[in-house]
Amino acid sequence: MKKLACLTDSYHSHYLLETLADLAIPVHIGPGVRAKDIPALHIISDEEVPEYLSCGELKLYINAEDSLSFIEEKSNCDELKRRIAFFKDKYEFRLSLQDSFPDFFLKKVSGSQLMNLKVPEEREFILKPALGFHSLGIRRFKGQAQLHKAAKEALQEIQSFGHVFDASVLSGDIFIVEDFIEGEELACDAFFNSMGRPIINAIYSHAFADSNDTRDLVYYTSSDTMSRYLDKMTAFLKLIGEKNKIRNFPIHIEVRISNGAIIPIEANPLRFGGFGLADLARHAFGVNSYRNYFMDETPDWTAVIERDDKAFYAFIVGQRPDNFNIEKEVVDHSSYRATFTDLLEYVPIDVSRYRFFSTAFARSEDLSDLLKYLHMDFGQFRRDM
Repeated sequence: MKKLACLTDSYHSHYLLETLADLAIPVHIGPGVRAKDIPALHIISDEEVPEYLSCGELKLYINAEDSLSFIEEKSNCDELKRRIAFFKDKYEFRLSLQDSFPDFFLKKVSGSQLMNLKVPEEREFILKPALGFHSLGIRRFKGQAQLHKAAKEALQEIQSFGHVFDASVLSGDIFIVEDFIEGEELACDAFFNSMGRPIINAIYSHAFADSNDTRDLVYYTSSDTMSRYLDKMTAFLKLIGEKNKIRNFPIHIEVRISNGAIIPIEANPLRFGGFGLADLARHAFGVNSYRNYFMDETPDWTAVIERDDKAFYAFIVGQRPDNFNIEKEVVDHSSYRATFTDLLEYVPIDVSRYRFFSTAFARSEDLSDLLKYLHMDFGQFRRDM
């Protein structure tokens, strides 16, 4: 079976790089990736990539969705391209499952026609780009007046990040308008193995400050989280896999739990949680998500669920302060790090490129100690150069 990882100059998980090196997985590195960031990997050239991306048994992994356009260009396998498009296009993904959710409102509309869309006044909706990333361009609204405000803000936000993500990753051309679902939001890193069976690496609760919060700021998990949702999430992924005959394919999927049922939000193809979220499985459960995928291995969830450790483990994204001046200001990482009770890992992020300045992995017996970051004033960590 062919195996390949495609890396771009987005966030590099050191745990991912170490795993690729240990398993001798062939790796293609894109423009902007600095050699000093890469350990002893088996690097392949642009010319070698098409052979790996031809049809046949293939385990492919990307560190960020920037690689999707490269894969589209280099692969002659229509099946691989269709599978990527199915998960990447939020509308097509949701539409394929609509027979399981017949009462769910779902519309696709061009960015230029957003202002003309008519929606029921009494229902709450979510507006999101059909091609999107990291909650950019997502707005909650109710009624026609709020739609106009949400559309304007979403289009402006997407435009402001056009220099960071290309149109294959983030685009304001097409939007989805769908019902807002009350309930707990979960994220899940999983893959379909060589037999088409869904294997879960971890399930995370995506926490929010309030009902209008759409930030990817705090995700947390625990043995109890896995116990509560493992069977339900596995059954849901099995439904997706059987509908589409998927094998050897990793995904990061987001859902809401409403009245005990799983309602799909979106799925991201060929990768696990971005900017290091997938590494939360290692900190919380000792699970190497990347190894599991490439080696077709399954975590021992019975042992995790029955263990004595009932603490909460969180992935927390430090938010860039509003109106942050990258030419005159810096982030005081030392002061921010000191806010954590039990900090497991801390990774600074290029604040000039992204709207956050770090990712952190933390542990606590008290969930409120981790959820406090939802209400934190990140402006207190800005300093003059």
